[in-house]
Amino acid sequence: MSGVPNIDFDAEYRFKDGLTPLSADTFNKRLLSIHTRLKRMEQITFTFEGISTELANLGIARVNSIVQPLVDEAADNLAEIGNILIEAQAKLAELQAEGITAGNVTLEGGGSVQAAIDEIVDDIAALVADVAAAEAAIAAINTDPVRYVAVTANTNLVAGQQYRLSAASGSITLTLPASPAVGATIRIIDGGTIGAGPTYTVARNGRTIMALDEDMVLDRTGLDIETWFDGTTWRLF
Repeated sequence: MSGVPNIDFDAEYRFKDGLTPLSADTFNKRLLSIHTRLKRMEQITFTFEGISTELANLGIARVNSIVQPLVDEAADNLAEIGNILIEAQAKLAELQAEGITAGNVTLEGGGSVQAAIDEIVDDIAALVADVAAAEAAIAAINTDPVRYVAVTANTNLVAGQQYRLSAASGSITLTLPASPAVGATIRIIDGGTIGAGPTYTVARNGRTIMALDEDMVLDRTGLDIETWFDGTTWRLF
């Protein structure tokens, strides 16, 4: 797992009757491991959000190969944290059975073991929800990918839509909206047909493109452009 050391749970963290000392040191070691994994989980959540946003912007339908490993790592971390907590809580129960209150077992830096575990349990519950949301988002993106309108004939472009140039032949005109709102955007990508027969022209429809009174010819293989209306002209980015 990236960012988290590999451990042998039985050798390093399992409580052993008659062998594991019930000391602050014992609990500190286990809680430090949990803390490290929770921090990694927070990084995974942040990374997932960034990647899913970027993928949506790029219109990539399949995200499993990129995002799924992060979700899998999060699930693995949650499982290991859960194992450590189960062992710690079992030992705390033994202490309580012997008349020692878990709230009185103090950690380095202050605070009781019980309070620390209660806080971690709350954090884990929130992270479980984040992982579930990540998995649901992956499923949604895979089953409902960003849609492109296939351009196979003359087309009136609509603000907010994304278009793939997919004509088999002919001279195709893509006409920009006559009365676009400020901030209107339209994306156009090559569907592998530029240079393979058809020609494509974007008609400015009474507006300018990059402040020029000229229609725009789309002739670059692999083209991927977005137009944005700034209130005066259509700009490209």
